[in-house]
Amino acid sequence: MKRNISIDLYNVALRVYSAQPTEKNMRVSTMQMTGTMQYNMMSTTNQMNKTLIELSTGKSVNKPSDDVLASTQILGLEDDTAQLKSYESNINAAENTLGMAESMLTDINDSLNRTRDLVLAIGGTPLPGDEPEEPEEPSEPEGGTDPVDETDPSEPVSSEDIAAYCKEIEMMIESLADIGNSKSASGEYIFGGTAGDEKVITYDEETGLYSVGGGDSVREVQISDSQTVEMGVKAGDIFGSGEDNILNDLLEFTEIVTDPNTTQDEFDAAIEDALNTIDDTQAQVNQSLTWIGASMNKLDMAADTNSEQQMYNDSMQSGLEDTDFAEATMEFTMLQTQLQASQQAFAMINSTSLFDYV
Repeated sequence: MKRNISIDLYNVALRVYSAQPTEKNMRVSTMQMTGTMQYNMMSTTNQMNKTLIELSTGKSVNKPSDDVLASTQILGLEDDTAQLKSYESNINAAENTLGMAESMLTDINDSLNRTRDLVLAIGGTPLPGDEPEEPEEPSEPEGGTDPVDETDPSEPVSSEDIAAYCKEIEMMIESLADIGNSKSASGEYIFGGTAGDEKVITYDEETGLYSVGGGDSVREVQISDSQTVEMGVKAGDIFGSGEDNILNDLLEFTEIVTDPNTTQDEFDAAIEDALNTIDDTQAQVNQSLTWIGASMNKLDMAADTNSEQQMYNDSMQSGLEDTDFAEATMEFTMLQTQLQASQQAFAMINSTSLFDYV
């Protein structure tokens, strides 16, 4: 910003001082010059104050009257940036919650895998790592006769082993309940849905049953002007709802297979039902993990777009309001010189009277 000094007041004052006017002209010229110089000094002082504020704040627009058009644009950019920061906060919260949900679902899958192995072991399938070594193939006897099969048929699982396996299944059930009651960093239950402040899985000591609660839907947050994302997974989609849930199904399984009065058909049916329940739950867990992966990709893209928009807004706002320090410093120096010259000229004019010409 360059402002030209409209009049060299100091030179004008010298010309007035050296002139030989009449009494009437002297009176009029002095009054006019005094008024003009006072106005110019006030104007220069105001400009200096404005420039000094620009230098101290680093902003060339400090109030709407400084630049009405720029002020309007700056307000619009500030509103837009505030909205973008709100989206950024929602994106971060969603990423944290979904990241924890992904970790918890992976833990659920691990617990279900172990439970499935235990159910199979109760049905007679050895646990992973416990498989017997394959016997060496017997050599063919002389004479070409068929070899004799000396291997013993598989022995049924003992009641002691079944009890031990069921004890571990009960531990897996407790682990699943604990995972279902996991909380986010904000203190809300990850699988609570819209009822994030209520405990998701509870156990009734009197009935010996688990109950799965939580909201009927999942809370959504806005991550852009046109996009939303769900915050987490409902417990009902993973465990079941109310008392109709996988935890109680597995408890019932342990009761059936440890009951000495259970028939073989009932035993086999319990094995099959337990495996189907576990498989169905794992299918739902894997589906939820796939959905979380897609949601995390969506959040990443929204975060990138948000960041780029904020950078653009910051650049635009900086161009509108930031002070050019080199130019402002030069202007302040010019105004200071102008004010000093005006003050000196004003003092000289005020000290002049008609008696100087008598």
